[in-house]
Order: sequence, then structure tokens, then C-alpha cells
Amino acid sequence: AGFTDLLLSETMGLLGSKQRDLLQRVKANTERMNGLLDQLLQVATGDTQPPHPAEEMVDVRAVVETAVNGVITQVREKNLHLDLEIDPDLPPLAVDQTALYQIMTHLLSNACQASHNDGRVTITAHAHTIPDSPTSINDRIEFLQVNIKDSGNGIRQEDLSYVFDAQYKAEHPLIAGLGDTGAGLSVAQSLAAANGGRLWVESEIGEGSTFSVLFPVTTKVHENGHDNGELRHERPVERPEIQ
Repeated sequence: AGFTDLLLSETMGLLGSKQRDLLQRVKANTERMNGLLDQLLQVATGDTQPPHPAEEMVDVRAVVETAVNGVITQVREKNLHLDLEIDPDLPPLAVDQTALYQIMTHLLSNACQASHNDGRVTITAHAHTIPDSPTSINDRIEFLQVNIKDSGNGIRQEDLSYVFDAQYKAEHPLIAGLGDTGAGLSVAQSLAAANGGRLWVESEIGEGSTFSVLFPVTTKVHENGHDNGELRHERPVERPEIQ
């Protein structure tokens, strides 16, 4: 990658448009291969735990935008349209920032690979609340959810259970309608769980797939919109049932 960067900088001579396009493809493929090796190493060693407990609140918008920039080569290669819809009042998250970036990168890369040329990738992020318990009236728990939708063919219902299965995909790397052919989605799901979240997929043939990641916000809120400063790490997040 370093040598291709040197050539692309044109310090060794000017490049024609075809030469530049070829070098950009070489660079993109090299980066993807390096990413795949990193994914395999993470799965092989089980190294998906955050290196240390999150001590700072993470700006989710900034992380998503950085991840988008990281897949911009894939976006340009397929002339994809990106729709970014992020709630302006999105709360920060107490998660490991590097882990969140990896999750977003894996999901975006999968969406780009799954989408058709000239297709569309939609990223939405919003916060919502649910009752703390079935009998609770005032106390509510706040969650932050990010959805990434592709414009691919969609995944068959019988294949959905294998989407995050690294062992299955090592033997059957091609799942129709799925962009990821490595361990990226498995790593993303493990990282989400390690940070107190949940990752799942919903798909319909002909309509594409939507990957959603959900994290609890670290405050307990009341109906009046005020929090009492109580940390909410102790309650596991229930993954929405996928029919």
C-alpha cells in the first residue's frame, strides 16, 4: 500500500487516468486483503473484547462519518449514493471508540459490496426509549440505534442464521445477497456484544438488507426527559425478534 501511495502521489512521474484508476484498484484490494487478515486474526484469537472499559463518551456521528470516509473507494467504484440521516440530538455513547469504528466499517463495507452499481446505501441513527419494565410507568431506558441498509438482492431467510457465523462462512464464503465474504460481520457482532450492544439483520429478497446495531445509553431517563445519572450497564439489551 505504501508503494501504491507513492505512485499515486506522482512524485515518480505523472499518471494517466487509466494508470491512476488501476493503482487505486490495487490499493483498494490490498487494503481489503489486509482487513480480511485482521478479521481472521481477531476471530482466531477471540480478540474482540474492548482493550479497556470505555472512559469517555463517544460522538457517534463523528465515528459514522469517519467510517464512511474509510469506504469511500468502494462507494466510488460502484457509483453508490449515500444517504446519511442522523438525529441532530443523538446522545453520546460510553463505548470503546475503536470498536464502534470497526463495527461501522464492517457494516458499511458489507453494504457497499452487497449493493448493485449505481445503488444506494442508507445510514440512519436515532435514539428511542422503552419502559424500564412492564409495570413501570415513569422510568424508561434510552437506546441508540444505527441502521445500515443496502440495495442488494436481499438474503434468503434460510441463510440469515449463517450471516454472523464465521466458521460456516470459512467453509461457505459466498452467501447470496451478502457482501461480506470473510469474518467482518462476525467480528462486528462480537464487538457489539462486548460493548453491551446487539447486532442483527433483517432482509427481504428483492429489497436488500438492513443491519441494525443497538446500544443502551448510560442514563436512566424519566418521562419528563430528565435523567437521574444512574448508569445502565447492568441490564442486557434484548435483541428484537427476527421473523
